[in-house]
Amino acid sequence: MATEKLPWEEIKQKYPDEWVVLVDYELDGDIPTNGVVRDHGSVKKELYQRLRLINEEWFVIYTGRMRRGLVMGGLYAVDLEDADRAEG
Repeated sequence: MATEKLPWEEIKQKYPDEWVVLVDYELDGDIPTNGVVRDHGSVKKELYQRLRLINEEWFVIYTGRMRRGLVMGGLYAVDLEDADRAEG
């Protein structure tokens, strides 16, 4: 289990096109700036089944591009297309 807090850009590089569960994270609006990767995987359904084992506040987000652009994470909804426009 990872314990090192990583910047979002490094998380995207380390876990490309995967769902990641972040804990001990910080947000800039609705986008994480950093966090500890507690779990990750390419199949969202399997990852969500494991979430009940995490006894701390979490945030789930996809590191790749989404067709529909909406990702649910904890209590947050993230529109990645808006985030990409804001970065560019």
